[in-house]
Amino acid sequence: MGRVSAVTDPAVLKVEKCAGGDRNVAAIAPEREARVFSETVTVPVESVEGQALQQAVEDLVSKRFSAPVRHLRREELIRPKVPQARRRYFRHTLETVEDQSQQIFVFLKSGIGNSDYLLNIENFLNHLPQRDFRSPIFYGLADIAYENQKSQIAVWEFVFGKSYVVSDRLDRDILQQLACVAADITLAAGEASLRVSKLRGRIPFMKPLGEQLEAITEELIAGGADLTSLRSRLRRFVKKERKILTRFAAAGDTFLSHMDYGNGNVVFPPGNQCPVVIDWESVCLGPPGSTLRKFALLDRRMHEGIAETFVDVLRRKGLILERSEVLFMMRATQIFYTLDWGIRRGSKQVASTSKALGWGLRNLDLLEV
Repeated sequence: MGRVSAVTDPAVLKVEKCAGGDRNVAAIAPEREARVFSETVTVPVESVEGQALQQAVEDLVSKRFSAPVRHLRREELIRPKVPQARRRYFRHTLETVEDQSQQIFVFLKSGIGNSDYLLNIENFLNHLPQRDFRSPIFYGLADIAYENQKSQIAVWEFVFGKSYVVSDRLDRDILQQLACVAADITLAAGEASLRVSKLRGRIPFMKPLGEQLEAITEELIAGGADLTSLRSRLRRFVKKERKILTRFAAAGDTFLSHMDYGNGNVVFPPGNQCPVVIDWESVCLGPPGSTLRKFALLDRRMHEGIAETFVDVLRRKGLILERSEVLFMMRATQIFYTLDWGIRRGSKQVASTSKALGWGLRNLDLLEV
């Protein structure tokens, strides 16, 4: 059965504050289904694995509420992540065992990579002073054992609302709101450095990529991929790479960077409630603007407005930044991320690799050094 291995602050839930006003987060009624979930399927909990998961979720939530709870149902939610892919999630519905029961909605993930880092991140988020966003309630980690199999899950509050993947189709007001929240995340570096042991101090893919790019490009061409037109762009990248990385490093790794921001990881609950930022496992320190990296995927004519909003929010909070510097960091981070992503996919995923290398190298002209 499930065994609870760790929980952060298993105290009775409190009223949390943010720019959207006070909000009792102990139980959230589903005012509307999140727009990004395209399918909902109730999943029977009959297998040994399912029973172990159910027990683990009950144990974690019960410990957080300091009261018994019972599991009602588990539903599989299918959400489009990008046009070519979909993600599957499980939402569990529980209720407190009392005269006036409350329903509780939670979400879980399995396959946690670095559980200690996750616990440190959640401890930081749990103690974060009032900001223009909040994070979902974290119920904890549990080790699951069934039929000689072992796994680990993490359980969070399921947040009802709308979330958006950054794209040219998004309304500009939504893009502006996302840029404002990104600015507020940027300022949380001090608290993160105090509470997160071994907080990642740099963005891992901002590193020399030229040699690997040359090798994988030639390998793909030899295999029949039509990438010969990229050779000249690749030569330009190799020449500019050192200057780009030098400028990037000179900005310093002193601001908090979510690193997976804009990928449907901000939920806007109904009513006047503050946005909820989820999926913090990749957080690290980086230059200002690095959290905005996915905005570099937008039509380049929209980049200036996003950077201006970001800079304006930080200016009002007392931090003065140059818009050109934010633009550079936003674009450089996404270009290097995309190229590194393509390298890691390699010849096993020729179409995806070719597309990634093509986008990264074609957009090199966005970076002036």
